Amino acid sequence: MEDKDQRYLNPHISGILIGIIITFFYFLYGCEISIADVFPKIVSYCYSIIFTESYNSSKFMYRVGEAPINNIMLFLAFGISIGAFISALINKRIEIKLERGKTCKKIFRVILASIGGFLTSFGIAYMNGGLIDIALCNFTMQTIGGFLFLVSFFIFGYIFSFLFWGQWHD
Repeated sequence: MEDKDQRYLNPHISGILIGIIITFFYFLYGCEISIADVFPKIVSYCYSIIFTESYNSSKFMYRVGEAPINNIMLFLAFGISIGAFISALINKRIEIKLERGKTCKKIFRVILASIGGFLTSFGIAYMNGGLIDIALCNFTMQTIGGFLFLVSFFIFGYIFSFLFWGQWHD
């Protein structure tokens, strides 16, 4: 296999650029970047069209005010996805692989990833937003809840990472 070019942007510079883009987007459109809401909105919109009665009686389904096609986040998510794919294609960084440790079985890794994806999507739907929404909105308003959420998120993330250390650690 050929040696891939591993030149990436400095993480500090890319973090500053992302912060500038988020701030610019907020001032330009008057709303925060919440790409995590795009796909649940599309699924809920399709569900509301196909199963109208079930959608109206459900208390859990994501409520969609207008068609997702009228939402700027849909175009933002689509543009980011296409741009990332083209960048990876040009730099030859596309490959299909399952990252895991040598002691972790493939099916176990797939099951754990599926459970994690389900829990993440459930949490996003339940809390009406993701980590970025809660952390940025509450932390920038200097609320104690936002600070405690951000700190506890990282603390529990490190604690739970030790429970599943065998997936990656050889």
